[in-house]
Amino acid sequence: MHEFKFVLLFVLALLLSKPVAMELSAARIVSEQETQELQRDANASQSEDGDKVVFTIPVDSTGIQYSGEGLPGIQTWGPKAFAVASDGTFWVADTVGNRVLHYDTDGALLNLINLNDRGVIGIGDVEAVDSGFLVLDIAAQIPRVLQLASDGGHVAAYDLPEGLRLEDGLSGLAVGDHGEILVEQEGGAFLSQLADANGVSALVPLPGYIHRGILYKAQPADLSTADTTHGYIIAGSSRIEVTVPNMLAGLRVLGFNADGGFCVVVEEMVADPTVWVDQSVRCYGAAGELLGVARVPVAEQYTYVQNGLAVGPDGNVYALLTRPDRIEIVRLGFSSVLEPILSKQTVATPLRAVPATTIPEGRH
Repeated sequence: MHEFKFVLLFVLALLLSKPVAMELSAARIVSEQETQELQRDANASQSEDGDKVVFTIPVDSTGIQYSGEGLPGIQTWGPKAFAVASDGTFWVADTVGNRVLHYDTDGALLNLINLNDRGVIGIGDVEAVDSGFLVLDIAAQIPRVLQLASDGGHVAAYDLPEGLRLEDGLSGLAVGDHGEILVEQEGGAFLSQLADANGVSALVPLPGYIHRGILYKAQPADLSTADTTHGYIIAGSSRIEVTVPNMLAGLRVLGFNADGGFCVVVEEMVADPTVWVDQSVRCYGAAGELLGVARVPVAEQYTYVQNGLAVGPDGNVYALLTRPDRIEIVRLGFSSVLEPILSKQTVATPLRAVPATTIPEGRH
């Protein structure tokens, strides 16, 4: 089951990337025209306030870079992650340029940190910590986490042990309430503490995210069973049921608000035979009540961003959206309900997994 979930995670990564014409088992990725029609429907059903572009980043040597554009058989790729710090500033991973860019709340560039001197091969995630940031070098032969100061100065480095590698579903980083460094597998379905609050290496498997002493864990549908539409969230002693009309292919904890609330990412999928993915964010109050939902405009993405959502210190949810000529940092607009944009017909047959040998290695 662990291998099946990892392969499904890779399939979702393909589906959330720039649409291309290709066959994926019995299903196909939707065409550019189809995704534009889908996104028009999505935009029409978004909240009245809508999403707001906070600032943009150019695609050039002073900003973000792309690779693979115009090359036959090569999928264009670009930034893989961003994070919002406790002071409201933004850390953005320029994966192609092997740099991390730091922007203030208005989008002014504060610093550009080159990671070539640090021996970084490929940035898979970034997270903000006190007085600096973390970098996940996911493409290294032995993946590692670097802790750097705000000016790029070295603070610490941690090699990831066997069992926490790319082939094990390594997907990202998180930070605990007291500054613990956490490693996510399969989008947070599995979680381990890599270093304690004092920065001491202390590998400890965790049952989920611990926030203010409360356990949070999200469980998507088991797509190998007949019930593919239902999952749940554990928030302390509460169990919150999550049901979608189609496949609940993904459900993960995104982050927490200062008032004790939390947000999760929901990924609904249809494969009959065209594959569609609708990604949304649901935010809940401290008591587990649903506060609002927002749709992530994944069909507008120029390239796939693995860790492109973050909860800010102001309680807003931000997304990193890629365009051909720019990057947009967007504040998502929430509403009480979202109109469905996928077929309401439940898919009875789970999507057949692609062979594990097709999972890309190294920089991707």
